[in-house]
Amino acid sequence: MSTDNNNSTQHWKDLAKELTDMADKAFDQMRPYLDKAVDSVEPILKEARTMADPVIKGAKDMADQVSKGARDMADPVLRETREQMRSSIQEIFIQYGDHELRTEDIAARCREDYVLSGGDITQIKDLRVYVKPEDDAAYYVINGSRTGKVALC
Repeated sequence: MSTDNNNSTQHWKDLAKELTDMADKAFDQMRPYLDKAVDSVEPILKEARTMADPVIKGAKDMADQVSKGARDMADPVLRETREQMRSSIQEIFIQYGDHELRTEDIAARCREDYVLSGGDITQIKDLRVYVKPEDDAAYYVINGSRTGKVALC
């Protein structure tokens, strides 16, 4: 049986080689026609690119103008909105149990605690406060590294 399998395997290998050789020969015969087709298409592609370049540039220029116009129109609206936000009164209160606290008061306590622990108030660039009513505390991080804790009440 093993001889039959070897013969069968060899048969398929021979057939695969024969088909590969036929495909290579066919490709070699087609090669001049393929090269001629590529050579005839290249000038057409070059001309299409040449014709498309000004259209693409025009579209980019138009998009830039539209974008600038939109920014110019939006700037006054954004400026007015920012001014209104700055001038509007905002107070945020935290109520829990019998207590009511303003978030600004909590932030002020954190800054005060930072100064009392040796920090320079003029060096505060970033203050992040985490309020935990269940701990009756606010935890803070100043400039991403200095940490502290203040009592809420």
